[in-house]
Amino acid sequence: MSRLTPQHWRKLAKAYKKLGFKLDRETDDHQVYWKEGLIRPIILPKEKEVGLDIIHNNLRTGKISRQDLLKYL
Repeated sequence: MSRLTPQHWRKLAKAYKKLGFKLDRETDDHQVYWKEGLIRPIILPKEKEVGLDIIHNNLRTGKISRQDLLKYL
């Protein structure tokens, strides 16, 4: 199994869209993605390298498996 590494926010945004998430709203420094059936949205900061702590948090919040995310990265 491949390892997760810090990723550019645009690459993660494309992966979330392929996983069925929709951009709900956007500000200067972050984007909010939503999908039916979730309690809370996924928050994606617009950083050159989004850290692993945020990626793992978004996996848990969005009920995304590691394999599914790695497939689209």
